[in-house]
Amino acid sequence: MALPRLLERLFQSSGAGSQLNRSILPAATASDAGAVTLSDSTTSAASAADGVAATPAAVKAAFDMADIGLVIENGVLCAKYEITDEE
Repeated sequence: MALPRLLERLFQSSGAGSQLNRSILPAATASDAGAVTLSDSTTSAASAADGVAATPAAVKAAFDMADIGLVIENGVLCAKYEITDEE
């Protein structure tokens, strides 16, 4: 039995696939909704304008890397570090 023409066009593998055909979806931009590629990368320079979005894992990894002991003291952002004598 043939699949309805609409399903054949919407889904990969002539309608039998589990993912939508990207060719029928507009690409997302910073201001327009659309299809994006999810990325776990924390080093990529891609942005929403490139159709790339960060996963929760990427956001957590970036946050964990950035959590280096910054504190706010008297309304000023300061880095907590120790100077050691190395001889």
